Amino acid sequence: MQLIPLLSSLWLLWSAKIPSDHKTCQQVIKFTMLIGMLYSICIVRGM
Repeated sequence: MQLIPLLSSLWLLWSAKIPSDHKTCQQVIKFTMLIGMLYSICIVRGM
């Protein structure tokens, strides 16, 4: 489950042809990191 964001961002980066494709990949990575941080906050608050 944790490899899905990594593999999808690698695929986006590999298939990028123009600069806007790189921008999309950057946004996907940032969104993934945000979800990870929110998830870790929820885990800490749940303890």
